[in-house]
Amino acid sequence: MLGKIYTKPGEEQFIANVIKNSLQIDLPKYVILRLAINKSIRLEYKSLDNPCYSNYIPYDGSISGAEYNMTQVIGEGKGLKDYTSLLRAFFMFRHKDENLDFSDDSVFTSTIDKYIHRGLYELSNLYKSKDDFYQFLLDEFLNFKSQNFTQESVEANRIDKSRLTQYFKTNAINAEILSINEALRHDVFKIHLASESDFRNLNSKISSFKREFGLYANAMFNERVGEAMSFNLFLPKPPSNWTILGASEFRADLAKNNKKMIIVSYLGRDINNEPFFFDLSECPHLLIGGASGSGKSVLLHTIITSTAKLNQDAEFIIIDPKGGAEFSVYDGLIKLSKIAQNKVTTDILNFENVIGGIIDEMELRYKELAKFGASKNSELTNPFNNIVVIIDEAADAFMNLENMQNSVVLIAQKARAVGIFVILATQTPNSNIFKQELRANFSSRIALKAQNASGSKIIIDETGAENLLGKGDMLAKVPPLLSDKILLFSPYLNKESIKELLKF
Repeated sequence: MLGKIYTKPGEEQFIANVIKNSLQIDLPKYVILRLAINKSIRLEYKSLDNPCYSNYIPYDGSISGAEYNMTQVIGEGKGLKDYTSLLRAFFMFRHKDENLDFSDDSVFTSTIDKYIHRGLYELSNLYKSKDDFYQFLLDEFLNFKSQNFTQESVEANRIDKSRLTQYFKTNAINAEILSINEALRHDVFKIHLASESDFRNLNSKISSFKREFGLYANAMFNERVGEAMSFNLFLPKPPSNWTILGASEFRADLAKNNKKMIIVSYLGRDINNEPFFFDLSECPHLLIGGASGSGKSVLLHTIITSTAKLNQDAEFIIIDPKGGAEFSVYDGLIKLSKIAQNKVTTDILNFENVIGGIIDEMELRYKELAKFGASKNSELTNPFNNIVVIIDEAADAFMNLENMQNSVVLIAQKARAVGIFVILATQTPNSNIFKQELRANFSSRIALKAQNASGSKIIIDETGAENLLGKGDMLAKVPPLLSDKILLFSPYLNKESIKELLKF
């Protein structure tokens, strides 16, 4: 006999809200648990000891948790509707490297429990900005890509100059195609439009390009800075035709750096396949957001590794709420600050102590500036080492630690002058968590693929990130391009590559 499943109060509140206010039908609550399991199965693989299975939905105290049996959740004992054996087999395959015995009822029940918690948490984050839950279900669970992207079909669907010109003519859009660039993941058409009316006409049709031309994903349409009525039209290639960047491209790009910057960092390559460097000290603080699977961790590895290699005196403080699963690779490889005991901070009980240590260091440095009549770190005869603070999954830290966000705001307001710079990263770009005061102090932004337009607006103050392809592509607003976004692609560095790169 399998055990029970116990939901948390916030999860029950979410379930009740979906059934009562969104679906508005009499539906058993366990159906939402089944959706949660389905959602977890679709998410990126994580080992069962990963903290992502421990994320719980916040609640207001107006409701209690609940108990469910396995007949309700997975149909135990219901014959053809019993999914117990199927799920055991699935877990055995998916988690084969974890040495777990899923024939053990307690292990199996625990895994179902974890999949439900993870799925409910993800669904609650995705649905917060949706108006129509029925449409959300269709988009989330029935939006299968039925197209078979063989090489023949790719070439057949590929849009060339004549085909796009004909489309413009048919739709009364007065446009001239100036050039075509085959970029890393897109065919990029540089076009010139004759009038604002043509811009509005084309802009209104961009969302239909995927269906109209049989594209792998949504097209994107961005204005070219400094060129009147000139735009880039990004038409995505299928993944089989992507150029994937890795450690060799990372190494080659860093060798090209000739920038004179205080803290030079690297993000990846632009649509012209050229490396993109920026000065972290000019940001001076950076907010990064993207949905699960968007490549947020990949980007953070690129930033940390490049910054460590290009700035020998830079110190780092890394706060990793995932228990070190993602960033413990840097222990002993880069210069980690004594403020955090020279190691990656993984225990949530230590987060506030580390943040408090940063504030103390900041105040100490200000006293040193005053002592020598200096206004910023670089004016000192013996300047302090620059410190780069990285806080991953910042939303989790802010929700669990009441005063942490206020402390981070204080650091962001004052730390630049004394050589301390903060990078916040999240896969939960929620305006209820990231308050306006905090966002106002993080003027530099990077959006990886967002779940929806609302998430994109929270990260970069405009839509567009919902149309990214995922796995490391981004829209960046960093100096000197704070008012304009640039499409970039981050290389993938696995842990062995990171170790190899940082040894030399």
